[in-house]
Amino acid sequence: MNKSFKQHADERLAHITMSEELKHRVRQSIRKEQRTPRLSTLRVALAAVLLLGTLTAFALSGGFGLFELMGTVLPHFANVRPEADTLVQRNLAHYRFEHVDVDIREAAYDGRYLRVAYAITDRAATAPLDTPGTSLVDGRMENYPFTAANQDGIWWTTLDWAELNGQHVNPLGMTISVAGPNNGEAITWVQFDVQGLELPSTFTVRLPIRGSDTPHELEFTMDKSGMEHVFPLAPPPDKRVGNYVISIQDITVSPIRTYITLHLIIDPGVDMEEAWDIAGQWVTAATLSDADGKNPQQWADTGFGPVDNTEWVRIDLTDGKFDYEDRIIDPDKPVTMMVFFEFTPPEQYPDAFRLGHSEQDFILIPFTRLPAQ
Repeated sequence: MNKSFKQHADERLAHITMSEELKHRVRQSIRKEQRTPRLSTLRVALAAVLLLGTLTAFALSGGFGLFELMGTVLPHFANVRPEADTLVQRNLAHYRFEHVDVDIREAAYDGRYLRVAYAITDRAATAPLDTPGTSLVDGRMENYPFTAANQDGIWWTTLDWAELNGQHVNPLGMTISVAGPNNGEAITWVQFDVQGLELPSTFTVRLPIRGSDTPHELEFTMDKSGMEHVFPLAPPPDKRVGNYVISIQDITVSPIRTYITLHLIIDPGVDMEEAWDIAGQWVTAATLSDADGKNPQQWADTGFGPVDNTEWVRIDLTDGKFDYEDRIIDPDKPVTMMVFFEFTPPEQYPDAFRLGHSEQDFILIPFTRLPAQ
C-alpha cells in the first residue's frame, strides 16, 4: 500500500524532536520547496527546523573532533567508518588576535566535501560559553553574543566561502557552532562543496576567518591522505518503473558518507505536479540498504530539482502580486528530475545496495568498484 506524503515526511522527520504543529510546518515547507526547484528541499526544511530551535542540543561523549561536532546536529551524523580517521588532518593553523585565539583543529577532504572544525577562544573568559556541546546559534532568539570574537571581526558561526589552491568554493549542507569544554571556546563545523574541483596531491586552503582581512598565518596545506578509501561504484543499467526510468548517475563510497546522484527520467505526458510527486516520494521515503532490504543506512542529507525540459515562469496574480511555477517546455519530451542523497556508511559493505522507497520503486546497485583513473 502506498503511503501518503504526510506519512513519508513524518517518518523522515521522526528522529527530530518537534511538536505536531511544527511537523506540519516542515511538511508545508517541503511541499512549498517542491515548487522552488532552485533550492534543495530537505536541506531547506531541516535548516528551517534548526532556525526554529527544535533540535536537541546533544551532549558529546567522545570529544570535540570533527565527527563529534557533526553529531551535535543529529547523533547519527557522527557515524563514520574507522578508516575515516585517515582522511582527517589535525592542528592545521593558529593565530592570536587581540581578544581571541583561532585554531583550525581538524579538516577532512573526501573529494565531495572539505569539512572543517575550527575553534575561537576568548582568552579573557573564566568559564565556558555555555554547557559544552550546546548550540550557540540554534534554539536562541539571537546568536550568542560572542563579544570578544565580534570585536576582532571573526566569522565564528560559519564561513561563507573558502579557497582551495586559489579556487573559490561555497559551503553546502549542515553547519553548527557549539560551546566547547574550555573557557570562552566556540567550536564550529562547516563543509564546502568541492565536487569536480581538480586539486593536486597537496593543496592550500584559505578560510575567511576574518573575511578578506584574514591573516596568511591561518592558511594551511592539506594532502589527499586516505583517499584510497574513497571510490566510485559502477552505475547499474537503468530501470523502468511505471511511467519513469530510474538512472543512477553516480555513486561514490566514502568512509564518511555514501553519495548517490539519481536521475528520474519521467515520460512525456506526465504533468509537472506529478513529476514533483514522483521525485518527492524518493526524497522523503527512499532508503539505502543491503540488496535484501536489511541494514538500512541512515539518511544524512538530500537535495532535488529538475534537470531539463522545464522553465521557471512568472505568474501574475491579482492586485499586482505574482508567483513563479515550473512548466514543461516540450510536452513531447521527457522531464528529468535529479535527486542527490547522502547516507551514513555501513559497517560492512554489501555485495549490492538497494536504493528505493517501495516494493516497485527501487534499483539494485552491485558493489562493483570502477577502476582507478
